[in-house]
Amino acid sequence: MSLVRELGTVIEVRVSAAEFHEVFSCRPYISTITSPGNVQSCELVEGEWGKTGSFISWTFTRDKNPQNVKELVEVIDNENYITIFKLITEGLVLENLYKSFYSIVKVIPKDEGSLVNFTYKYEKQNEDVPDLESRLLEMVIQNVKDIDAYLTQQQEEDEIVKEFGDAPQTQITQQA
Repeated sequence: MSLVRELGTVIEVRVSAAEFHEVFSCRPYISTITSPGNVQSCELVEGEWGKTGSFISWTFTRDKNPQNVKELVEVIDNENYITIFKLITEGLVLENLYKSFYSIVKVIPKDEGSLVNFTYKYEKQNEDVPDLESRLLEMVIQNVKDIDAYLTQQQEEDEIVKEFGDAPQTQITQQA
């Protein structure tokens, strides 16, 4: 029996595929701003933001417990809006659980907005290792929604600046 498993979800977002992909591939640290209750830190350990071969260290909260992981940015495909992170398990409890563990983010364009397909693909060390729980995806779904809200707000603010420019605010008084 195969020990390879997948757990995934699809989340609809309002922003374009290119914008959302850019966050996951080049600026994942935005999660610390958009979802501070879930993601406490996202630090570049080695390499450059937005480049394959870079290592990122994450601190996040799962079940009210802080977790630390390190990931390798393995793939950034800007044409197909795909980012693949490989979890580095050496030295972690996870090393005894998984032979490999990947987070795959594929953003699919729509006429308006896009779909974020988030998948965990992993190979268990043996049959005794439990499958991932779907509640792990709850945090992912919330983070995706938070990033979408943040990017949507940024777009709205940019549109206001375009429309009104940097004109000074004027007071309007109402005559009685």
